[in-house]
Amino acid sequence: MKKTVRTLLCAIAALPLLAASCSKDTDAMYSKQEKYIEEIVGTLVSTYPEATVDYPGEIVRVTLASGDGEALAKDGKVTLYYAGYRITGGSISASNLFRTNLEELATEVKWATTDPDAFNELTIDMAEDGLIEGLRKGLEGARPGDQLVVLFNSKFGFGRKAVGTVPANSALAYQLWITGVDNR
Repeated sequence: MKKTVRTLLCAIAALPLLAASCSKDTDAMYSKQEKYIEEIVGTLVSTYPEATVDYPGEIVRVTLASGDGEALAKDGKVTLYYAGYRITGGSISASNLFRTNLEELATEVKWATTDPDAFNELTIDMAEDGLIEGLRKGLEGARPGDQLVVLFNSKFGFGRKAVGTVPANSALAYQLWITGVDNR
């Protein structure tokens, strides 16, 4: 009961003292999420010795395999396959997979694969609104052939709103297979 009342008070943040308490709770949540992200990065780097790690704008991008060609600009278009995971600990697992358009992965985790349209490449126009900030920052500079893992805390994801099976305040990881870039 005490936690429920505090959560409600944090949500409305009626008093400056309570708002400061909420800020501490949020900072602690981000800190925990960042710890999990760094654990995942450590595992990826030890599993993929050629991996490189970048930190574009407070998110983490791990390049597992490098492609070549034109780098994606801020307002370009990128075509890709993806797998989205909720980060709930120091590893990424099939149990935290919430969405993918890669049929092989869906089959591997025993998802229904009867809708062939669900497994087409996705083209994202970086100039349009609607793309979560963590993905936007992680995709910029990607090249055709890149295999990336982009990780970020909930501040750069869906934030305080739940989306589908992803609870509010979820840190996220996206594995991305870049198939094309168009900056025209």
